[in-house]
Amino acid sequence: MENESKKLSRFQISPHRYTDTIAETKAEANIKKNVAFSVHILHLFTQLRRQGMSERILFALSTLVILFVTPPTVIRLIAQDWAVFTLDVFLIISAAFIFYNTLKGRYLSFLKLYMCCLVSIGASLTVVFGGIEQVYWIFPTVLTAYFLVKHQYAFLFVIAISAAIAPTIFNSADGMHTLTIYLALFGTATFVSVFSKEIMIENKSLNSLASIDPLTGVGNRRLFAEEASQSIAKEKLDRLVYSMIVIDIDDFKVINDTKGHQIGDLILKHLCSTVTKRLADSDSMYRLGGEEFAVIVAGDNASDGMDFAELIQFSLMKERVQELPIYTVSMGVAMLRRGETIDNWLHRADVAMYTAKRKGKNTIINDEDLPKGAKITDFERHRSSRATQRS
Repeated sequence: MENESKKLSRFQISPHRYTDTIAETKAEANIKKNVAFSVHILHLFTQLRRQGMSERILFALSTLVILFVTPPTVIRLIAQDWAVFTLDVFLIISAAFIFYNTLKGRYLSFLKLYMCCLVSIGASLTVVFGGIEQVYWIFPTVLTAYFLVKHQYAFLFVIAISAAIAPTIFNSADGMHTLTIYLALFGTATFVSVFSKEIMIENKSLNSLASIDPLTGVGNRRLFAEEASQSIAKEKLDRLVYSMIVIDIDDFKVINDTKGHQIGDLILKHLCSTVTKRLADSDSMYRLGGEEFAVIVAGDNASDGMDFAELIQFSLMKERVQELPIYTVSMGVAMLRRGETIDNWLHRADVAMYTAKRKGKNTIINDEDLPKGAKITDFERHRSSRATQRS
């Protein structure tokens, strides 16, 4: 009996040890949650860096409102100044709403108008209740409006602010002083309008240089990474089916070596022209490098990616150009899966494309038709490339 109890005791867990195990499990779970939260925040800030100047201004303004309005709100709560306290709470909640949705990249047009309304009303009320000495707050408000919204809307905000502060200005200043204030206000609005237009034109030009392939006019790899990330984010919201088509021109090195690089460049342009004129507004094409391209198709059905790849294949056969040699492409299609990364999505489409190469070129392979876990090793990729060069 004693021996049996000793044997059983070997399998009994000490209460202290059991408690320690639970504590360790909870600690690990908390660490995982903190890491996941940190990664999520880092991803949001990375997305913000990729957004435009007006989005960054929106983010900065909402942050400043939260930081500077919160301390006096606490003081007003203690002083039981309920009217101003309520207004401050409304401002903080509005700024937090703008802050969060700007990071998420949602409702941006509405958020810009909403922020302009907030700062315009705030600046106007400051002048009305604080007197003519507070008129200087109007000028940064004008600056904000012209950098956040379209210029015609910004001008309407300037008119509305001018009308709102008019009684205070006319009652507190003489004619010359009033004229000076309004000349300065509309002069600032005119200058900022011209200046912001020039900045936007320069930004658009720089963005084009940074994101467009100069030879073919389609997006480059940098733009592909950005817009593929957006497709992954949108897939959770708009419930569209996103498919990636990786396109590679068959025997392109042979064409370059025998016909010359000028003909090779014309083929690249012809391919991009053939594909892009058939893209819907929600679809995009990118040059990943050399003769390899990617197309992201947003559709309603899982078959839309294959359908578009077949349309490309048919169009290239139909629209021959006399000056160019006959060429074909191999394509791999992969539908975006829930929770998938860009690298994994691209890898699956790439695997399908290289499988099409090995199956005889001028072929389309759907990732769904491949064995689970199929992949292209570095050796197979190199062998496929060498085979293309020899043929």
